[in-house]
Formats: sequence, structure tokens, C-alpha cells
Amino acid sequence: MNPNSTATAATPLPPFLVSRDAQMLLYIRVQPRASRDKIAGRFGERLKICITAPPVDGAANEHLLCFIARHCKVARRDVALLQGNSSRDKTIALPVTADFSALLAFA
Repeated sequence: MNPNSTATAATPLPPFLVSRDAQMLLYIRVQPRASRDKIAGRFGERLKICITAPPVDGAANEHLLCFIARHCKVARRDVALLQGNSSRDKTIALPVTADFSALLAFA
């Protein structure tokens, strides 16, 4: 780093949030049919999210994406499920402009 630079070193991201190209990837572990929707904390190198929707006909996935969009203050259309359509372990793509403060509290 240039000693004359006024930029500070970026804060490292937790393992469940990775910057790739022009988007952020969120690695999560989902628990469907929970008693309430909540961010439960870390689960290994993933973020555990509990949702009330059952894992039937994509209802849990849609509910999860809406939950993440609401917490990251982005439109639902900007949140995409990349991997894990029928798995508890999922990879979600979010725009870099999203507000990750609710998620970073669990770093």
C-alpha cells in the first residue's frame, strides 16, 4: 500500500459473505418450518436463517429470498438463488449496494 494513501484497509468479510464480480454471494443454511423468521447466527462458515414457510413447491425458497431482501433493504428482484434449490445449504446473490449491516452483526 502506498504510504501516502489516505485509504484505509477494508474490513474483512465473514466467510458467509463473499464478493464476486459485481455482486455479493451469501452462503446460508436454512431451517424451514421454524416457529418464527429470524437470523439465528453462524452455522460453521454459513449464516443460519430460520423461516416459517414449509419446504413445499418452492415456498420456503421464495419466503427466504423475500426475508433476505427485506433485511438487506433491496428489491426482491435483486436477490437470486444461485445454488441449493432443494437443499438446506444455499448460495444467494445480492447486489453490492445492499445493506449488509443486519448480516454483519453475526460476523
